[in-house]
Amino acid sequence: MKKVCIVTITLGSNFGNRLQNLALQETIAALGHQVETVRNLTGDSKILRTFPVLLKIMEGIAANKQVCLFLNFFIKNPRIKKKICFLGFNKNYIKWSPYIVIKDQIPRAFKNDYDIYVCGSDQIWNPDMKFNSDIEFLPFVKREKKVAYAASFGTNDLPNGYLERISFYLSDFNYISVREKRALEFLKQIHRSDALLALDPTMLLTAKEWERREQRPDFETEEYSYILSYNLKTKTADSEKFIQDLSVKKNLKIIDLLDHKQADYYGIGPLEFIYLIHHAAIVCTDSFHATVFSLLYHKNFIVFDRKHMNSRIDTLLEIADMTDRKFSGLENIEMDFSRYDCFEKNLNKKRKQSTEFLIKALH
Repeated sequence: MKKVCIVTITLGSNFGNRLQNLALQETIAALGHQVETVRNLTGDSKILRTFPVLLKIMEGIAANKQVCLFLNFFIKNPRIKKKICFLGFNKNYIKWSPYIVIKDQIPRAFKNDYDIYVCGSDQIWNPDMKFNSDIEFLPFVKREKKVAYAASFGTNDLPNGYLERISFYLSDFNYISVREKRALEFLKQIHRSDALLALDPTMLLTAKEWERREQRPDFETEEYSYILSYNLKTKTADSEKFIQDLSVKKNLKIIDLLDHKQADYYGIGPLEFIYLIHHAAIVCTDSFHATVFSLLYHKNFIVFDRKHMNSRIDTLLEIADMTDRKFSGLENIEMDFSRYDCFEKNLNKKRKQSTEFLIKALH
């Protein structure tokens, strides 16, 4: 058994980020290893960077169901409601390392306390994410301890000079896997042709395993009576019209998870998020992880375009053989669900390959 540390993005309130962290943790633990996630406060508020104990206190409060019920009764701000949900999720489901890291502030003991350090998944190498830093390239540990699992650049194009700058870091990994084909192309440019195209951690768990973790939201809604809209990029006039027209055509209400005016819809946590995808009639999204769970739950779904960030979703839809689910209008809304038989075969093959990579990398 190895002592393993996950190094990933740990701040913010992004559903996919927290769910991939949980999934990688559970997968590594199932392989027989002790696993923890280090808190990376690079880019977080100055107050939390200075007094990180406040984060643990807030998580402890948020994890208490009775306290949360009390807070939710009085708090109407949707952003605060969501933050409370995420703090509770982190406390209840993520096994944290006792260490905290900040850019240029790596505790000496942390560098030697683990047998293996796994960076990933999510957009840990995206140069446009201001909270990312060199920490996600694990420069503080020896090569034999470094593993990248389903790491993502999160963009189709890198800034001039960025790949050259990080080439030394990437050449120093013992095992390396990425989440999208475009990332493989970047790595080939710096002579890492040995990198594997691996599944996002959320896909290493089965739909049944996720279903056991789902949580029904507090607000009332009938199953399969709604369109779930989750679009991280501002919706275009065409995509907005499409959702509205679809709502009328199918006689379905719209649950928009990014509508700040709807505190109940906006102020949910990661496990409510997957429940709402599972029980939606149709999912309309530009999110990678909303697409992942739409596939896992065999949903009818449509994917909208996100310029410069399509590679990971394109790769995902290619694995599923469902590239036609990309938005082109009302004509492609009806879905042949028998195609999910082919998807499951492809998924099982990729899941086996990705798990074998982890087994080898953590040996």
